[in-house]
Amino acid sequence: MSEEITSVSKEEIEARSKRANVGSGKRQLLRNLRDGEDAMRAMSTGKPNSYLPLEPNETKEAFDIRVKHKTSLNNSTSKSVKDMVTSVFEKEILFETEDEDLKRIIENFNGAGEDLNSWAESWMMDASFNGAAYALVNFDKGTTKEDPYCIEIDAEDVHNIRKNKKGKMTLFKYEVNTTEPKSDFADIDVKYVYVYKVSETNIVTVTTYKGIYEEGVIENYNFESETTLAGWTEIPIVELYPETRSKNLDADCPYSDIALKNLVHWKNNSLYHSLVNTASRPFIFGSGFKQKSRNGKENKIPFGIKVMYTTEDPNAKISWVQADNNSSDMIIKLLDKLEMEMEVLGSEFISISGNSKMTATEVNTTSADTNARATKYSTQLEKALIRIVNFMLKWKKKESVEFDLMTNKNIGVTVDVEKYNAIMGMFAAGLISAEHCRMLLKAIDYLPQDWTEEEITLLLEKAEEDSLNSLIQTEDEAVKNETVEAITEV
Repeated sequence: MSEEITSVSKEEIEARSKRANVGSGKRQLLRNLRDGEDAMRAMSTGKPNSYLPLEPNETKEAFDIRVKHKTSLNNSTSKSVKDMVTSVFEKEILFETEDEDLKRIIENFNGAGEDLNSWAESWMMDASFNGAAYALVNFDKGTTKEDPYCIEIDAEDVHNIRKNKKGKMTLFKYEVNTTEPKSDFADIDVKYVYVYKVSETNIVTVTTYKGIYEEGVIENYNFESETTLAGWTEIPIVELYPETRSKNLDADCPYSDIALKNLVHWKNNSLYHSLVNTASRPFIFGSGFKQKSRNGKENKIPFGIKVMYTTEDPNAKISWVQADNNSSDMIIKLLDKLEMEMEVLGSEFISISGNSKMTATEVNTTSADTNARATKYSTQLEKALIRIVNFMLKWKKKESVEFDLMTNKNIGVTVDVEKYNAIMGMFAAGLISAEHCRMLLKAIDYLPQDWTEEEITLLLEKAEEDSLNSLIQTEDEAVKNETVEAITEV
């Protein structure tokens, strides 16, 4: 333990990178939409940059009433995210292995009884809302846990990530807020900050700091421990980024467009409720009455049941005034337009359902993009999960164990199984090239048109090992001839 480690200041321990702060700003709206109406209300403070600003001539008192009683959230964003993730998990993750240890680990994937499928669905849901999600593969030696397990790390809790020029992670810093027993009758709130680091000699160390909250504030941190991960040359952290344009803490959130329209809808929906509440009520207008002053202030004419007024002015009158409804009609049209736009945007992420309000033309135009995006997300998830399982095997020192893991890639695609089997059989038997195989798979709408060569190659390599191909792995010339006849019909 070096003196440098033990003398790190509170500011250094809590410091977040610039990218972490940028990413946090990008995902704030999505996280608030996910948390629902109460979170949106909490962010509607009346300030110019808040979710609901004060309207002209609106008092703070009237604004607070509007926020509390005249706001409702049409949460199209959360629905789109959940529908997309559900489509990826429409079929359970396929996992096969002969290794009994690995079977046990998959059934208790997070060390707390959650299996691979349910853990992965929650992980992907968080990645979709945050733009990124992280998983630490851990192993508590010398405890009752005999197997490694997976811990999800929320993107908001990550302080910093550093990578070298080759993209290898060299530093990962994050925090964990938890509660610990102080006595039999009280608990304390604590924060742990962990720093995983790879040295120039490829040695992985984990440094831990602990801070105790006193009335919601941490005064300082204590150095807890520094551990070396024996035999490890890389940090056992796996990343998942739904949008791959930026693979870091400032990653883009794929649902930002829907979220922004959802925010506009939130503002105008509140304004509509407020207008309906006030404009629908007629008010009294009086003219020709003298208002006496009292204490330097003008008195308003009282009006109520069993009240009579007299005046010498022959033109004096009291009348009811009803506001027109043009303003509220305009807002209704705007709300309808926003809801339609959110629905169309959502259709780019989710499979089109029979209950969709989209026209047949719109469904045909967007379904291919929908399936391609869902398939891409499914493929990214599969790669990340395979990496997690390999880290688990490394903790168990069983890196040579074979396993098969496959997510639901055929999202929203109706595949002609006979033609698919024929194509893959030809490819496995070496009768057609990879390029010809790709062309034929696109012809039967199995592969999206905009897939990259790398994505297609990985899929074909996986499919080559799939049990479907065993149907046509034969030297029988008659079978090959039947296959050729089937392929020509595509």
